[in-house]
Amino acid sequence: MTDTQDRSRVASYDRRCFLPVPDESLEEYLSQAQTHTFLSDHVIPQRIVQVFRDLFFVDITVIPVEVSSKGLWPWELACCFIDAQENPLVRYRSKTKIAQHVLIAHEMIHATRARLISPKFEEYCAYAASAALFPNQFSRWRAWLGPLCSSGEVVSLVAGIWLFWIVGMIFLWPGFFLWFWIFLCSSCVGLLLRLWYRWRVWRSAFNCIASVWPKSVWALVIRLHDKDIVWVSKISSNDIEKRVEERAVTDWRWQFFKEKILKN
Repeated sequence: MTDTQDRSRVASYDRRCFLPVPDESLEEYLSQAQTHTFLSDHVIPQRIVQVFRDLFFVDITVIPVEVSSKGLWPWELACCFIDAQENPLVRYRSKTKIAQHVLIAHEMIHATRARLISPKFEEYCAYAASAALFPNQFSRWRAWLGPLCSSGEVVSLVAGIWLFWIVGMIFLWPGFFLWFWIFLCSSCVGLLLRLWYRWRVWRSAFNCIASVWPKSVWALVIRLHDKDIVWVSKISSNDIEKRVEERAVTDWRWQFFKEKILKN
């Protein structure tokens, strides 16, 4: 990015939660942003709006919020919906045991990151940020297990276990109960090991950035795609500044991060 006007436009769009994504040229980003419909002035608790401005450098008043259970699964208290035009919508139930501002803030992380489409580390970013914002609401174990409980793969696993159980009971396979418990235990262990590994990668990336840019670590992390997180996690804290400088030469996203995010 050599044009000052382009820098200002990217910063403006980015601040309104239209984040740039990997493998997208500057021209493509600006073209999509120009045709994107930006909403505004939605009623969101001011404490959340201010926290997102101070910590993440974004203005979430562009994201609509609804009190409704439409589209929510029975076990869901809130959810972020994204339409075909990449417009996010946060929807939450009117009566919950968790404070409404906590639910809204958690889903706003997803809404802010809507364009990134990062299935591996999306929930890790959301739960880690929520735990940092509301430590009294998110215990260490709740935040750690959160991505596991929010994963669609867990729903598929539960459905698979029930199907395995029903089919086995109907046909009474020899040694069915032994195989059932082997399947159940190995699946649970596999999910927990993957959860541990992904937290390890995410924490490694977060700590690496925080070692050099502690004041803007959250602002950068919330803008990172899965590929960015893996890349940063493999870099030592002694080399991260140099590697970002090198990446910024060929990648306009990282040039923007270096100039507008990591300088704050």
